[in-house]
Amino acid sequence: MTTRVSMFVLVISLAGCPERPIRGRCSTDRPCADGLVCDMSAGGQAGICVAVVDGGLDGSADSGLDVSDGGPVTDASSTDAFIPEHPPITNGQSADLVLGQIDFTTTGANTGGEGPNSMWQPEGLESDGIRLWVSEFGNRRVLQFNGQPTANGAPADLALGQASMTSHSPGTSQVLVMGSTRIAEGGGRIFVSDRDNNRVLVWNARPTDTGLAADVVLGKTNFTSTGFGKNADQLMAPLGLWTDGNRLVVADTFNNRVLIWNSAPTSNATPADVVLGHSAFGIGYGDATGAAPTASSLAGPEAVHFDGERLYVADTGNNRVLVWRGMPTSNGKPADYVLGQSTFANRTEDAAQGSTNAVGFHSPRGVHVAHGSLFVCDSDNRRVSVFSPVPEVSATPASAVLGQPDLVTGSPSAPSDRRFGIPISVTTIGTKLFVADSTANRVLRFQLSP
Repeated sequence: MTTRVSMFVLVISLAGCPERPIRGRCSTDRPCADGLVCDMSAGGQAGICVAVVDGGLDGSADSGLDVSDGGPVTDASSTDAFIPEHPPITNGQSADLVLGQIDFTTTGANTGGEGPNSMWQPEGLESDGIRLWVSEFGNRRVLQFNGQPTANGAPADLALGQASMTSHSPGTSQVLVMGSTRIAEGGGRIFVSDRDNNRVLVWNARPTDTGLAADVVLGKTNFTSTGFGKNADQLMAPLGLWTDGNRLVVADTFNNRVLIWNSAPTSNATPADVVLGHSAFGIGYGDATGAAPTASSLAGPEAVHFDGERLYVADTGNNRVLVWRGMPTSNGKPADYVLGQSTFANRTEDAAQGSTNAVGFHSPRGVHVAHGSLFVCDSDNRRVSVFSPVPEVSATPASAVLGQPDLVTGSPSAPSDRRFGIPISVTTIGTKLFVADSTANRVLRFQLSP
């Protein structure tokens, strides 16, 4: 029988339930599910959805608290899977599988000869929950694994961007690319950023064979033209991509901006609808160079991700990640908060603290949200910083780290099952986390804990 909440309720704070926090973030414009109350007592811009009682704990099915085992349950008002009680990894955790190499200590490009098992400068990762895609800048291709690899050095099933699995010829055509950098999948459509051709290629269906021609090109009117620009239908060295099959977000890196299409483009040179980083289209490369960073500016952004509630942009040149609540709908909209820096006006690496720490970044190049956590490829610190739960306010410190033994170490070392060359991007398949370790010419896989 459902317990009814009277006019007099008692909010159970985290201090009153120290063993396991109740899941679900909330704010003034993001209410909790029925039967829960938003506790803002900790201060800041966000609170925690907590149960309410009238002389006792509401342990009913719709109360938001699973009292059978003392554990939290999902807040139905949130698109987050949950708010984790602890990070899903441990500091310096070992990888359990490597792709592109035969073992964890080999790092050469195309070890054993170029083919379906080899890699050269992998930069982008994507998954639809079944397949894994790896974009390689050096081999100018995108590898597709039709299922999750289960052995070190497992071969890919096919490739895009090249006519065969044993070539890396540069090109500007419907099949060939100059250098694939990042990849996104949504609704069965594949988007690949071809940085040196200043374009994004689109395949309208998941490929079933090597060397298939792209269907649509963005940034160009056709598949053979070159050049760059900063209008709404042009690009300059695009990198990071995100799509859900309906919307598309592109980090237009050398134009110091992010472009948003409210509907995934279906024709060549479709202009973007919204621009971030500048107040209007037509501003980009060479404009406002060296200006102090603000909540509205970007400097060489390399990665984007939308988790259903927040848009994350790895603002690489400013050593920070900017976060917008909701998908922006107006040009030049300022970010709501910043990670990696104490204020929007700072750009110095490591949050200007002079050494590696839990708050700062040094050239972040990848962002991804999964398992209630934010993963940031803090590339020049040779680590993946993990934030659990997903941060809601500026300057939140990381909770754990991969690639280093702790959150204050950022020194290079020989790549191994615990140490990276330079990590560029991450994705997940179920409880497995994949990291593109670009300079070691490999992808590492890590087991995530509940």
